[in-house]
Amino acid sequence: HVALAILGVTQGLSAALGPVIGGIITQNVGWRWVFFVNVPICILGIILCCIMLQVKNEERIISKIDWIGLILSSLAIFSFTLVLVKGNTWGWQSNIALSCYAISTISLILFVLVERKIHNPMVNLKLFKDRMFVGASIVVILSNLFLIGVTVLLPTFLTKIQHRTEIEAAFLVTPISAMIFFVSPVAATLIKKFGKVTIILSGFLIMGLSYYWLQMIDVNSTNTEIIIPCMILGVGYGLVVGPITVLSASSFEGELLTASQSVVSMLRQVGIVLAVAIFVSNLTHNLSVNKENVYRYAEEKVRNIHVDSAQQTEILQVTKEKIEKKSIETNVEKKQNETFVGLSKEKKDELIHQKVDEVLSGVPVEYRNIKREEVTNRVTKEVEKQEENIKKEILVFSNDVNHYTQNQMAMSFTDLYKASVPIILVCALVSLLFWEEKALSKRRRERVVEEV
Repeated sequence: HVALAILGVTQGLSAALGPVIGGIITQNVGWRWVFFVNVPICILGIILCCIMLQVKNEERIISKIDWIGLILSSLAIFSFTLVLVKGNTWGWQSNIALSCYAISTISLILFVLVERKIHNPMVNLKLFKDRMFVGASIVVILSNLFLIGVTVLLPTFLTKIQHRTEIEAAFLVTPISAMIFFVSPVAATLIKKFGKVTIILSGFLIMGLSYYWLQMIDVNSTNTEIIIPCMILGVGYGLVVGPITVLSASSFEGELLTASQSVVSMLRQVGIVLAVAIFVSNLTHNLSVNKENVYRYAEEKVRNIHVDSAQQTEILQVTKEKIEKKSIETNVEKKQNETFVGLSKEKKDELIHQKVDEVLSGVPVEYRNIKREEVTNRVTKEVEKQEENIKKEILVFSNDVNHYTQNQMAMSFTDLYKASVPIILVCALVSLLFWEEKALSKRRRERVVEEV
């Protein structure tokens, strides 16, 4: 049980701590060290296995690899994940998307049929006859799904929207890992005191509270406003995942015990893969929708700039190019000002000459040469003043669109958390699978006897 508890805690920490450590390593020593750093960890794991596990004189079972089950399960998961990632691009009802649905469904059905008949199945379906294991399996998938929804997207939000460094983003999400580390070992003790349903239900509700908080963050959110929901998420996840490894194996011995842990580990990875696919896919969709909102907003605001329609179109085109690059920089007004025809010396001189001729056309011919210098000076000042006013209008336009874009891009992230809150609350009902009616009836009988 100690080994299983450590396994559960470390697997939970891996999902939360991995992106943090990975970000620090990548920024400071390069991405290749993400692989090198695992070498000493693996050596430590081997040493702990030799110390904690009784591997000597252990009964060995000769079994073959279930290649058919492996291929079918991989095909089912791959097809389903692929359509989640590419659905926005392909169209959810396109032929290729429908093909992925069909392949995933058929592969899953065939996988179940094969696993029921084969002698050495990849997944022993007898495990799913135990209600406690079924509950643990669902909880593992859901808890990791909602954990990764934060540990993957929040650092991106912090670096791309709030323009923080990778190290800053890493440290801001570190409280998730810290709380998982401290809460997970305590969760097993709390279950003994308050019961499985209460603790697991509380864990999901606390995770829901974290998502509710995260939906309110914006471009200007402080460190405290980021750290607190991360801590809350870590507490909720720790309450759920801490005892789940033990609960999933509580009804099994021998071969089924080993199989239960293998399946739970696989389902944990399934939860992580689904989380990345679902959240990244929906983030891409939100970004696309909100970009269109920014385009419409810019088209509306560019009308406030007092230039002709051709120049408005040119300014709008520069703005759209910046939005496409997902960054409207603080110096964008400079680049947009350069699109204004008045800043070109040749066109400026041409405009002044044109206006001078218009003014002089109302002056008698014999006085035109005398008045030309005076009119030219006056017109030049008017054009320069008009030019400055247009610069100010473009600057206001740029800042306005920049601010609106940042808010829309931030909403692309926070809307995901907002939509997830009711889903987490519904998922919390899975805790009812751990309801133990017999134990409850026994407690009721004891209470009745005491009252009598």
